[in-house]
Amino acid sequence: MDISQVSFRNHTLTWRLNVLMFGLIAGTISSLSVSSLILLTEKVIGIPVGTFYLIIIDALLHSTSTSVSYVTYGFILHIVTGTLLGFIIVIPFLRNKEYFLKLTKYSELYGSIFGLVIWAIFFIPISLMVVLPEISQISMVILQQTPTGDISGINTNSLQATVWETIVLALPFNVFYGLIVGVIIKSFNEKYVSHRCTSESKTSRHHKENTCMFVWRKRKKEIPLITRKKYSKSL
Repeated sequence: MDISQVSFRNHTLTWRLNVLMFGLIAGTISSLSVSSLILLTEKVIGIPVGTFYLIIIDALLHSTSTSVSYVTYGFILHIVTGTLLGFIIVIPFLRNKEYFLKLTKYSELYGSIFGLVIWAIFFIPISLMVVLPEISQISMVILQQTPTGDISGINTNSLQATVWETIVLALPFNVFYGLIVGVIIKSFNEKYVSHRCTSESKTSRHHKENTCMFVWRKRKKEIPLITRKKYSKSL
């Protein structure tokens, strides 16, 4: 196999790994942003902060715990899921660099549509088939307490009536997640890929110029020798 082909394959593999790694980073940053927004929303509407994550973990584990550790587990699960989705969202970008550059022009739209797909394929089925059946079988009160007393509380029975409201409210959160991923991917294109392509183009052009200069100098040295031989023969 030609060395240039091996070098090209290694370079392409490195580039694709970089794109996947940046997808993971974009997914992590986006999921952290959305998670912070969820916690802030819970604080604003007056329910215990972390209720969303607590309900998810209780539903998955068939538990009735209100432990803070369950809120932490739900938060971590949400971050890990968002990170993996960021990995998935960049897979179409791996076709080639030309396709990557074209697709990143519409990365915000692409990310928003992907967020809509996440909401339709993942959030709605999980809410209706996992969370809703579980909370309909349990009855508990979730309280947020401080040393000075209770701050807020909610009964899980009241959550059953707000499932569809929660599903609709989750739509902008998922679209916002995809939008952030799209913005970060576009930033990656502008800061990394374009810079790499420019550097590689300059390096390739410089290599070709050096090669041409070497050949020209070599020919320039050989011309006098040939002329001298012809001149000696004519004598």
